[in-house]
Amino acid sequence: MRNWIDSELAGNSKVLKRPTARQSTPTQPADPLTTFIEFSAIRGTQAGRPQYAAIWPVQMLMRLSAESLTRMSRRRSEPIDACLVSDLAERCETEPKRLFNQPILLGVLGRLEFLPTESAPSMGVLRLDPAAWVEILDGRHRLAAITQAGVSDDKLADLSAAILISPIRDLDDLAKRRRALTNCAESANTGQASRLERMAQGEQIAQESVALSPFLTKAVDLSQKTIAPRSRRLFTFKTYARACRPFLAARIERATPLTAKQLAGYWQSLADTLPDWQGFTARRISGAEVRETTVLANAGVLRALGRLGAQVLVELPPQQPKLIARLTSIDWRRDSPAWQGTLVSEGKIRTGSEIEHEVYLRLLKVCGLGADS
Repeated sequence: MRNWIDSELAGNSKVLKRPTARQSTPTQPADPLTTFIEFSAIRGTQAGRPQYAAIWPVQMLMRLSAESLTRMSRRRSEPIDACLVSDLAERCETEPKRLFNQPILLGVLGRLEFLPTESAPSMGVLRLDPAAWVEILDGRHRLAAITQAGVSDDKLADLSAAILISPIRDLDDLAKRRRALTNCAESANTGQASRLERMAQGEQIAQESVALSPFLTKAVDLSQKTIAPRSRRLFTFKTYARACRPFLAARIERATPLTAKQLAGYWQSLADTLPDWQGFTARRISGAEVRETTVLANAGVLRALGRLGAQVLVELPPQQPKLIARLTSIDWRRDSPAWQGTLVSEGKIRTGSEIEHEVYLRLLKVCGLGADS
């Protein structure tokens, strides 16, 4: 896919000067944050090329040359169907087959050059330098980058690089795409990292930390979305990465650098202190036994430990060993009376989001930090 995009970008690097006969105009005024431009000419029936649309975080609706679309699609051009992002929901109801099967190209922080044609100054082509490149990361909403050289600043418009993501599935999926796009546009306008970028950074640090800890290497499943009953692991990477978010939030708030080594060190110190995690690391206790007899594989407990770690690692690093040692006074068994009503209700363990804060408050109390700390 990356090679295909690269070849298309390189092939579109020359300015087209033939007159254009067809163009379209927006039916509504441009949204102040986002504009949706559908490239109807690209049908994707040849060589497995996907049909796609593009969303740009700009404050104008660019008119694109039908010739440029012909060059990109390698077939006869068709009128450009341009509309706003806010109009997508209505189109989903009226044209679901047409819209839901289109992968979308999300715009994030890049540069393109708009070159008007001699015959029609209001029309033109989008040109990328042949050295430009687009990186697609893991099919996630990760930031991609376009690097470009040899183009003067006065000819550049701050547009976006491209992230190719999966087709729209339903209205809820569409709402998620719009929120992601708003984050990208906010980042482009303010120059600060968006929530999407911060999440990507946090996941990257969390993934790097797994290999730096003997406990995490054994406990975190990097490939599966759920933990099977017979799995040797304790939790998925998604669960672990979610538990690590407070570390990144505390780092941003206090402008304190956080490395994967520090993150791994905190979780490893817990594993060296808590008997059940000690036994799991030494393979004296199986992953299934830890999950069935203790609460130390529960997502809510893991998030609470992450919130505690954000304090003792980022805010109170000198006190970390002493505070972690106090956690040994907690009975982590699932059938412990201390967890009844808080973590376990009517014999069933509650979900992570329900008990995270309650467990966190208890951890603060055990460590002597207090709820207001």
